[in-house]
Amino acid sequence: MELVQLSYRILFEIRIEIEGVSIDTNQFVKIVPERSTQLLLEQYHIVTKQQKNGNVFLIETEPSGPEEETPQIELEIDEVFRFQIKFKDKGKFERTHLRSYDWANNVLLVTNDANHVFGSEILLSLPLTAYNNADDYLPGFLVNTGDNSFKAVQASNNADPHPVTDAGYWKPIADATAISQVDLQPRSSLLFPADLDTVVIVEIRHSPVLSPDYLLLDINDKCREVTYKIKLLKQN
Repeated sequence: MELVQLSYRILFEIRIEIEGVSIDTNQFVKIVPERSTQLLLEQYHIVTKQQKNGNVFLIETEPSGPEEETPQIELEIDEVFRFQIKFKDKGKFERTHLRSYDWANNVLLVTNDANHVFGSEILLSLPLTAYNNADDYLPGFLVNTGDNSFKAVQASNNADPHPVTDAGYWKPIADATAISQVDLQPRSSLLFPADLDTVVIVEIRHSPVLSPDYLLLDINDKCREVTYKIKLLKQN
């Protein structure tokens, strides 16, 4: 009987971290592939494994020889793997900085086009924007000003602006790498369906024009085993 040798490498990992939470976020957050993505996972022989705070996607690779660690089935350029992130525990969601965002009309959309690397962290969310007294802010919205970052604790707008020095409206935050209102997209603008209980849509694209830190494969088409992060803050 012929022995079949199978080999898998990590294609990418999606990690969800919440400030101050030490338990595995998989207990109350789930990552759901879209139907089209589920078909892609099957097509490319990709399997999913959970590990603390993350979902790992492993692809079948050549087991030996000069093409070892390259996908056994070549990835099409600009292939997109799309996932919907949902909270299984609404109480946990209510304790994050996202609770007051307008979810009826918006959803957060993050991609590996972000080019937002902070130290060793490869982030899917965009960098925070600077505070602007002409903008509207809801509780949980995040801003930068100079080298400091802040989280809104009360709503404000251009008719009633409150600078980040107003402690009744803003709270300093130590970590400026969290997902924020910058990543919000109107649900009506999406070209694909998104469930109403979806908080974040993740798009992972295979493309040679991505920033080097975000590429799925190296110049030899071997898996880079890249880890992408999404970070949330506590509400208070």
